[in-house]
Amino acid sequence: MSYISLHENTSRATKQDVAIRFRTVSVAEQQHLSADYWRWLDLFQRDPDARITQHPDYMFAEVTSCVTQTGLDFPKTNAVAKAAHPLVLCEACRGEQLVALGVLVPKLMTTRQAGGFGWSKTFEGYRLAGNRFLSRPTGEQTESDDLQRQMLSACATFVREQQATYLLIEDLERQDPLFIAAESLTRDGFRLYCPSGIQERLTIEFSAKPDDYWQKFSSKTRSTFRRKQKKIGVARLVCVTEPVQVAEFLDAAHIVSQKTWQSAQLGLRVHNNDVEAQLFTFLATQHALRSYLLYVEEKPTAFLIGTQFQGHFNYEEVGYDRDFADRSPGQVLLLCVLDDLLKNNPPRRFDFGGGEADYKRMFATSTSESGSVWLVPPGLRPQFWLGFLRTCRLTDRLVRACISKLGLTTLLRQLIRGKRATLKTDGDNE
Repeated sequence: MSYISLHENTSRATKQDVAIRFRTVSVAEQQHLSADYWRWLDLFQRDPDARITQHPDYMFAEVTSCVTQTGLDFPKTNAVAKAAHPLVLCEACRGEQLVALGVLVPKLMTTRQAGGFGWSKTFEGYRLAGNRFLSRPTGEQTESDDLQRQMLSACATFVREQQATYLLIEDLERQDPLFIAAESLTRDGFRLYCPSGIQERLTIEFSAKPDDYWQKFSSKTRSTFRRKQKKIGVARLVCVTEPVQVAEFLDAAHIVSQKTWQSAQLGLRVHNNDVEAQLFTFLATQHALRSYLLYVEEKPTAFLIGTQFQGHFNYEEVGYDRDFADRSPGQVLLLCVLDDLLKNNPPRRFDFGGGEADYKRMFATSTSESGSVWLVPPGLRPQFWLGFLRTCRLTDRLVRACISKLGLTTLLRQLIRGKRATLKTDGDNE
């Protein structure tokens, strides 16, 4: 294993030192034969805000799928990445007790993915799994925030020592203490960069009375909802939560995915392969899978990939058959899903994820801001590329502002969509 040890004080109240170290995952840990695995799982189960993507078995499956699909989606020159498993664990221990843990996943991003253009470049870095650190409940928010800051500082230092370009925290809310902790590291020479900028984040906060949610809409809007549900025809909603349902869901979602706008523009969203089957089955066994299929006249027409864990429903991916576009299948699916969520095991929160959209704004009850954040270490090379990416972002904003001022935004968007769809169709015909 590879270790780096740091010792820092997390709280004046406890006067106890916390030792922070880094290590790679062992083969025994993957096979549940190591005490380290059970310490990780115990911490996951004790954290009331844990996300299913921080479960050790989910992480093992996700990284394995990444290697299977892309070869090696992690830095090849990195000493840690050459170990038996690419996952790097940042552990904070007080004595013999594990009090906090972060999982760093080696990550590659291209110039285009990072918001740049022109210069072809692949950036090597690390991603913080789950966009947060696992930790034991302390009862003291100040102590918890202090520990997060120290963990993030240690991870940022680790990334710099590994000569990586960035530490990525995906979809981080602007008011999250971790975002504030990231901003505080600018005093040490680190810089923040958001490849897609800070965007509006829309959520639904459900009340204790399900019917209260629909009352937020006017009677005219509710009537419009009913007309759309009637117009689509004989429809059937299937809620997918059990392992035995995974195969059927992936089969149907794959068929629909081939006919969606997203696949035409961005590539196939549901591949229906062994990797997806493994991840979906794991989510189902952990009672965290909650996805949906909408059948119209017994034909799969739309799907929604979602997870529900610790009272939070995450809206991950949605798609519908374009042949049904005139019958608003996307909105009908969402209406049916919301109705099911309110009636059966309702979550406290429905999270649309980052990015604004008119339909999200219509159904949301609260709004915040979020974005994917790069924490870029000091140094000539990473700071040079940061400057390049920021210049690309500024140029893109200026061009978009000019196009908008000329009133050409809609026309240009239609041309780009048409070109992407044509390229996709040509590729499928080869």
